[in-house]
Amino acid sequence: MWEQKILDIYTLKADSPISGWIAWVFATISIILTVSIGVPQLVYLLKNKDTGEGVNFYSFWIVLVGAIGWMLIGSWDVAEVKMAASAIANMLSLLLFIFTIFFTYKYARNKAKRKQAWIALTVAVVAVALSSALAIYGLVGKDANGNQLRMWPQLHAVCVVVFPMLTTFSFFPSVIKSLEQKRFMGMSKGMLFTLVSINITWIIYRINLGINNKEFTTGLITTMVWQFVSLSIYLSQVYLLIRQYVINKREKRIITKKY
Repeated sequence: MWEQKILDIYTLKADSPISGWIAWVFATISIILTVSIGVPQLVYLLKNKDTGEGVNFYSFWIVLVGAIGWMLIGSWDVAEVKMAASAIANMLSLLLFIFTIFFTYKYARNKAKRKQAWIALTVAVVAVALSSALAIYGLVGKDANGNQLRMWPQLHAVCVVVFPMLTTFSFFPSVIKSLEQKRFMGMSKGMLFTLVSINITWIIYRINLGINNKEFTTGLITTMVWQFVSLSIYLSQVYLLIRQYVINKREKRIITKKY
């Protein structure tokens, strides 16, 4: 049946069509957004040729490691239905994020950081290539009995806590600094709104994935909890951005009245 074939792309079931199609739509949106996670920052870097103020370089590496973790969790999932959409999305996003890391170093204000650009690119390429190969093997490979390859349950239990935590708190130093100074900084506005949108769409996808499979596994619940935390963190930055915009507009109005 054509309906089941389309839903099979994300290992969804046609016997629960409403949750299945909602999950399918939001999985597709989530993949597009996740793939483009580094694009707004990359465009900003190429346009301005300046990494900007308050950027924590470790944050970008933490995002890279976190995305690798999400990719491996999805491709080696212990659940009957793997989070294949998450694995594919993060795999594609990593290919673009390599260049975001490179240009973040290349256009850094610190001369020492600029000199590290090619080293950063090499490390990122090797890490992404090896982990992507492992993820593809996890998605398409079979064991001696013809069953899907899965992570050890104990290792999976650790991964679903550690890697989501890394991506959740990757920009936390910049967030803290922004909150202390009461102004948005550390990333481009485009990247911020992309991160907020990603969290919302993945949450909707995972809720409907659980409904469609008639089971909310521990791994699924854990990843959802971390994404709610992540959403809260980035919404605090949206608040600062709006606050900063209102203050600037008010000051501009006062200056206009004076003259």
